[in-house]
Amino acid sequence: MKAYLATLLFAFTLNIIAAEPTSPPKDSPERKAILDALRPPLNKLEGAKVKFVDPKISMLKGWATVSSGFVREDGSPVEGADFDLDYFAVAQRVGAKWHIRSWAFSGDIGAVMEARRANPEAPAELFPEYADSELAKEKESNNAREPERNKAGIFSAKPGSPERKEILEAIRPRIEKELGEPVIFRVDFIHVGKEWALFQGRARKADDSQFSYDTNIDYVTVLLKKSEGGWQIIHRDVLRGPSGYFGFDDLQKKFPKAPALLFP
Repeated sequence: MKAYLATLLFAFTLNIIAAEPTSPPKDSPERKAILDALRPPLNKLEGAKVKFVDPKISMLKGWATVSSGFVREDGSPVEGADFDLDYFAVAQRVGAKWHIRSWAFSGDIGAVMEARRANPEAPAELFPEYADSELAKEKESNNAREPERNKAGIFSAKPGSPERKEILEAIRPRIEKELGEPVIFRVDFIHVGKEWALFQGRARKADDSQFSYDTNIDYVTVLLKKSEGGWQIIHRDVLRGPSGYFGFDDLQKKFPKAPALLFP
């Protein structure tokens, strides 16, 4: 136990002072602890124990990213696949324990992008350079449509505005009921029209910390419509488990009466 704690302390100190990500040694307790944190969702998904295929771990300042393939513990491929499935995961150390923050199958850059989007606190050095630059372009593109939205009577609800407060208070009870505790939101955007509104953001604990993986809620996307009783939730999606970031094309098709400029 003393040796394990000493290893954790050394790794923690190394990450604090390191300017670049490090990789824990192959047989180190730190490496084992990170991989052990990632096994439960994969075991649950497969319905059997799995093992990792050449996992690549980068670690910095109490955060880690892991890219790897996995197969069943007996070496056979997972059900429905004749190849080693790949995934990308983000973990964070809280005290002496690692917790998974996000993971998804990485058939394309989507898994990396959404992991970065969902974990803005994590060091940028743990992610490929394109992650932050692409997210910045996405934000810039969304903001560039603001004049066009405003001309059509659609605006972004800013912090402190009554519309923002009304919409968040309409969403909050639904999410708190699912999570069983108070939440706050980190808002990406709230686009508001005369009758429709679109919210996207992350649900966080009351102290602004992340919920654990087991809650299965991170990103929340909500379409609302205004009635005499105020804003009502028409459609709600959450990013949960090994899935990609929620897209808007299907939502627009499902609700064609919602203004097109409401969506990014």
